[in-house]
Amino acid sequence: MKPARKPHPIHLPLHPQDGATQTFGCRTVPYTCVRIRLPICALVRPDGLCLAPPLSWKKRYAELIEGESKSA
Repeated sequence: MKPARKPHPIHLPLHPQDGATQTFGCRTVPYTCVRIRLPICALVRPDGLCLAPPLSWKKRYAELIEGESKSA
């Protein structure tokens, strides 16, 4: 049996520090930085914020906000 795959980071629920122009943690594929032997995502600051999220993030953020408001 194969182990369960982790969901792509862009599909994870919103974090309180996520915003339309920033994310808490890496929302891209963090394996990219690992492939070039960096221990963590190169775009995430020491405080955990990423100010360079993927181009698709604004749309995904709006979808997540809308989903939260419908479930509230």
